[in-house]
Amino acid sequence: MMLIGMFTKHGINRLCDIVGIKHLMTLQVNITANGRMSLPAGIRKRLGLEGGGAVLIEETADGVVLRTVGQAVTRAQAIAKKYGDHPDASVDAFLANRRTDSGE
Repeated sequence: MMLIGMFTKHGINRLCDIVGIKHLMTLQVNITANGRMSLPAGIRKRLGLEGGGAVLIEETADGVVLRTVGQAVTRAQAIAKKYGDHPDASVDAFLANRRTDSGE
């Protein structure tokens, strides 16, 4: 009985609360035979995609993540910020390491 309840909207939200996963919404969308899918209007509006736009799809071990380009850039900037103070984090350092590795 509990397992069936976990697959309802409220059950998924409760399960995410229990395991500490940030979860906003779960919706089913259908994918056509040629790979097209429709993102519901409410989600497009919240993401600033009312007139269309680009999204990035990331395949992970847990499933598929769909992000706007802006969300992906913000995420990449946050990751890069963690390494910004590292002495080998500059482009010059990267190129010098590549030259060294290649024997130049």
